Amino acid sequence: MKHIEIFIIVVSLWIPASARGSYFEFCEFEARIQSVHRSPADTYELEVDVVRASKATKHGGDSYTDCTEYIGKPLEVTFNTSELPNVPAIGDILLFSRSVIDVFGTDGSYAGTSVNTRVRKLRKASPATTER
Repeated sequence: MKHIEIFIIVVSLWIPASARGSYFEFCEFEARIQSVHRSPADTYELEVDVVRASKATKHGGDSYTDCTEYIGKPLEVTFNTSELPNVPAIGDILLFSRSVIDVFGTDGSYAGTSVNTRVRKLRKASPATTER
């Protein structure tokens, strides 16, 4: 099974039967890294500027948005150091997918949000050419 199917099963077992999903977002992003912070917990906290965004190829039909509202806007994402193939740097291009699922109970009370972000590719910025 894929990660998202496992996640949906776990969420459906964890959240009371009276709760239901009220918002699903499945997006794929291409973004330029604007800042990098490595935390002591072996994670990279990145601020990225979204260059391209679209519904994810898988589960995108379930998405409540086409994801284009993120284009040109900063987005904060966090990854474990083991998830990234190289050390990220300002100017690198990051391709990643993200799912956001909000869940509310039948009485309208907020039950929680799950955000799952997965790296697809990290493209290192080209070194600046020096003029002579």
